[in-house]
Formats: sequence, structure tokens, C-alpha cells
Amino acid sequence: MGAARFDQVMKDIKGKDDERYNFLYEELKKLTEEALETNQKRTRSNEKQIKRYKILNYVLQGSILIATASIPVLVFFETLRPVSVIVGSIDTVLVGLVNISRFKEHRFNLEQTNQRLLQEHNSYKTFRGDYDIPFGGEALELFEKRTEQINNECLTYHLNIEKSIPDPATLFPTNRGSPYGT
Repeated sequence: MGAARFDQVMKDIKGKDDERYNFLYEELKKLTEEALETNQKRTRSNEKQIKRYKILNYVLQGSILIATASIPVLVFFETLRPVSVIVGSIDTVLVGLVNISRFKEHRFNLEQTNQRLLQEHNSYKTFRGDYDIPFGGEALELFEKRTEQINNECLTYHLNIEKSIPDPATLFPTNRGSPYGT
């Protein structure tokens, strides 16, 4: 039964068939609780990912800072110059990882998604805005559509970030040809 039809049945039987009304009301209440719990699970999952991205970003940035700062010191000592080449290589790899993984952008996207999900959650629970029908089937359907849309936008943004990473084969072509035109 569609949300609008469900709401109409609820209005039609109110006061006439209390047993059926209570049953439908309890069913709608269960569906509402499930939708809110699903939204909260998604938010908690996003929070875990945000922490992971934050830690990885800080660890990589700290490693880059230490490696970059140690290179001049290693070059200063004659016997440690080969080590400075290794540290410089590691530093370059770490910079590449940070640029390719884009932890900061992913974290920012998830934080914005969580804020929007929390806003929808609070609006629905407090019956504000478009959710002004307490336990209404239409309000529940709207809540589920909006949270799904928010999650899809997050995924789309995430995939666009991944697509924007250049393909190494295009960056470093193997057949460049001769500089002399042959």
C-alpha cells in the first residue's frame, strides 16, 4: 500500500475500527523506528570512516614532514648521503599517496553527508518542515527518499573523486618516440 493510501486508510478507520487502527499505527511505528535506526547506523559507519581518513591523513602528513625535514640533515653528513636518497624516495612516495588517496576530501564529504542525515533525522523526529505529520506514511516515505538521495550524492561524489585520479599509463607513456622525429 502506498504512503498516501496508508494515511487515507488510517484517517478512514480512526474511531470506527480501533483494533485495526492500533495495528496499523504500531506497524507504521515499527517502520519508522527501522528507518531511523538505519539512518543512525549509516551515520555511525560514516563516523568510523571519518576517523580512519583523519588518522591516515595525519600519519601520512606527519611522515612527509619528518622525511622532508630530515633530508637536509642527512645530506650534511657525508656518510649518510645514500640514506638521504632513500628518505627522499620515501618522501616522494608518501606525497604521491596523499595526493592520490585524497583522504581529506573523502572525510569532508562524509562529514557533510552526516550533517545532512542528522538534519533530516531531527526534522523527521520533531515533525518539522515537510515532516509535520506525526507518524504519517507520506512523511516516512519522504524521509526514506531524502536519506537515500543524500547517501547516493555522497557515493557519487566519492566516485567522482576516484575518477579524477589520473591513470598512471597516461602520465607516463612508455612509447614516447624519438626526440629526433624518427
